[in-house]
Amino acid sequence: MSKNLTSARTQPRYGLLLGLGLTLLVMLMMFAGFLSPLERMSWDLRFTMRGTVQHAGDVVLVTIDEKSVREFDRKISQWSRNYYAEAIRRLTVEGADLIVMDLDFSKPSAGLPGEDEDLAEAIYASASVILTRYISQGRTVTPLETFRSGQVGEGFINHLPDPDGILRRIPLISLQVSEDLGELIPYLSLPLETARRTSFPGRCHPWIWGRRTFL
Repeated sequence: MSKNLTSARTQPRYGLLLGLGLTLLVMLMMFAGFLSPLERMSWDLRFTMRGTVQHAGDVVLVTIDEKSVREFDRKISQWSRNYYAEAIRRLTVEGADLIVMDLDFSKPSAGLPGEDEDLAEAIYASASVILTRYISQGRTVTPLETFRSGQVGEGFINHLPDPDGILRRIPLISLQVSEDLGELIPYLSLPLETARRTSFPGRCHPWIWGRRTFL
């Protein structure tokens, strides 16, 4: 009788130890990366099952296409910054709530004198421009201070895809790069959302980008 009671008491302990052991084993496999392929397959499967989700139409992409490059007959880096200044003014007049300039403005213009001043004035007057920074050879590359003084936000645009080359997620803050550079570096989505909520706190639905956002 006593042996049966002892056996009944020890069984839950063995079950608890077995559960803890399996949990630790799975955690070790996750940290070691053994389960990463399965996790990526799970992500792909869930997105496939969800299907395509249409956005509300409040985000508009203004892109530089190959036709424009051919018509100007020069590299994008050699375009006059007066064009960008004029684009910001037109978008502002058209009612853009926020304008994200995904371009490199880290060096002074090599074009005509006054281009940088014209762009800086357009950024300041719009009061809705978000600029971008990126990492190159281990250092942060930011826009010129003359442009940063008029921006309403700034975000990191480097992307770190998964080992299979697919970009599945973008964190709010790059912890890996932050450790290397000794500062917190927000991805572009965080300053964009911060500027949206700061500028339009009363009328923005949590999942709608104001009226129109131009990227």
